[in-house]
Amino acid sequence: WQSFGCTNLDVWCTSQEFLDIGAGDWEEHGILLHNFMWWLQIHSNICSDAADKLYLIIGSGIPEGKTVYVMQHQSESRTSEDVMLWNACTGCVFYAGDKRCPLIDIGCMVTSLNIHANLQAVISSRFISFNCQNEEHWRPLFANDP
Repeated sequence: WQSFGCTNLDVWCTSQEFLDIGAGDWEEHGILLHNFMWWLQIHSNICSDAADKLYLIIGSGIPEGKTVYVMQHQSESRTSEDVMLWNACTGCVFYAGDKRCPLIDIGCMVTSLNIHANLQAVISSRFISFNCQNEEHWRPLFANDP
């Protein structure tokens, strides 16, 4: 994109485009890992609501800066003890409550149905509520009712 004078433009590739090109940044790695984990869950019959258990988290991390993680929750409570955050580029996984988690702030959560902006004053994964149904904590980009 720099060739076209669009140095500030960040275009996200589909998983197939990412694989064809053989190069990508945090977003492409995160999307590919999310899709792969979703596919594994669906085809192994682990759970019937696989799409509801995996999310993309857009935020900032150390040392990568702007980043995308894959969030997987273990129960409906979605507390930091039940939420795992996968770094798609390194393959490392952290519980959201882990002090060593390099994800330092969370700006958005992408679900299978919507994109939610974080409205919470606390943005650290250790203290955040991951319940995107709570509109005091998360604001959906698209209205629920058409």
